[in-house]
Amino acid sequence: MRMVIIGGGSLASHCAAALCERDHEVVIIEKDQDQIDLLSQYIDCGFILGDGAKPKFLEEASPKNTDALICLSDSDTDNLLAAQVAKGMGFKRVIVRVEDDELEPVCHNLEIEGVIFTNKQLTREIVNMSELRDGMLKSAYLDGELQFVELKLGDNSPKTLADIDLPKQCHLVTVNNGEQCHLPADVKSLNVGDKLLFVTTHDNLTDLRK
Repeated sequence: MRMVIIGGGSLASHCAAALCERDHEVVIIEKDQDQIDLLSQYIDCGFILGDGAKPKFLEEASPKNTDALICLSDSDTDNLLAAQVAKGMGFKRVIVRVEDDELEPVCHNLEIEGVIFTNKQLTREIVNMSELRDGMLKSAYLDGELQFVELKLGDNSPKTLADIDLPKQCHLVTVNNGEQCHLPADVKSLNVGDKLLFVTTHDNLTDLRK
């Protein structure tokens, strides 16, 4: 796939390097030639010197041949402007980084999809991880109040799915026995060390652990 990234800062460069490692074609649009010279030493990708919020440079990035435009500059205003301009240029997907939570209504009004509110999401993940109960391995929020929670079975855990009394608004998604991930309908028994992935609400974490 072909990815175009606006910005040459820390997050942008890490994303570019990770995408390159997965054999994607990556192009970075960056205003600063010195930064391009630095990044080109360790990231094997294309570069465009220019302002990624301006149509001229977005057009140079070949919108119709690009699978995703990722706006990761250090300026929320530039990222939103680039996303708005890109909407009418043929980019298949636009992903936007926004740090200021107060701009969320603006994104809705502009009908910009694929917005990542970095401060808001990081804060929620840090708080959520700090509140994990014993035996809970990880957790990730979905939209709204729902979240995925992975629970590792201990010595006194149920032996079959029928023995599990789930709280309301809690559903089992998969069971991982360490070798393979299974849907609940295919699981005949449970064993110590199995990892169960649930979708639930934050209020159900305590009852789920029981």
